[in-house]
Amino acid sequence: MTDRDEEQCQQETIISSALLAGTVLAIVKRAPDGSEAARYQGVVVGHRHDSWLLVQATWTNRRIELGGLSFCAGDQLLEWFSPRHPFNAFAVFSPEDRFKGWYANVAYPARLDAAADPPVLFWHDLYLDLIGLPDGSFTVHDDDELLASGLADANPELHARILEAQSELIRRFQRQLPPFADLSTMTPSRFRDQQNLLTRELMHPKPVQFSYIPIDMPPQPVVTCSWVAGRMPAADRLTLRSRVGLSGLRWAQGRA
Repeated sequence: MTDRDEEQCQQETIISSALLAGTVLAIVKRAPDGSEAARYQGVVVGHRHDSWLLVQATWTNRRIELGGLSFCAGDQLLEWFSPRHPFNAFAVFSPEDRFKGWYANVAYPARLDAAADPPVLFWHDLYLDLIGLPDGSFTVHDDDELLASGLADANPELHARILEAQSELIRRFQRQLPPFADLSTMTPSRFRDQQNLLTRELMHPKPVQFSYIPIDMPPQPVVTCSWVAGRMPAADRLTLRSRVGLSGLRWAQGRA
């Protein structure tokens, strides 16, 4: 990885880490030739480990079976994307929260267009897939497509990187390293419950009263602001500062 690539990875990581849980994304899969292969909707449910962005999506296509892993309408996918790593992984659950297996792809690092509305996450497939089952077994797929692509001759450097990414993907699956995380506390219904709770808090923010002591003038009346889940929004902080007209405040007390 060049210095420029590293700088771009850092920028992408910062951008993706700023996405809040509940943010709706348009997710675009690109085929190896760069053409758009699929577009679907996902919802950010959190950030995990290193640079991983966790997105929840619903399978809405026809039923398909791959390597012992079935995708059925209504299945829930917890999709792991990273702007740093050359692969992604989808944990597949039934609508009843039964874990069915992993579907992982060798791919270019994910890219995010945060300026779009909604933000668009792009992942660019690079032929090879890994299917992992709950019993720990796995199979690698589409190596015939990689062979037929002629990439070994046309772009031997990229071909080598694809094989290297495949080896790392297998290693991580066998050792249960990210993105192949312990899913005992990570199920679609759990994330839905958390999102529903956050939505209720956003609709009915909890008022919190502050009394403050300005640094350079006598105490002023109590100012009331609202925050959600214990965090005062930046807009309220700016409003508070503009109302008191000070360069800094020393909080005397805060009570919910």
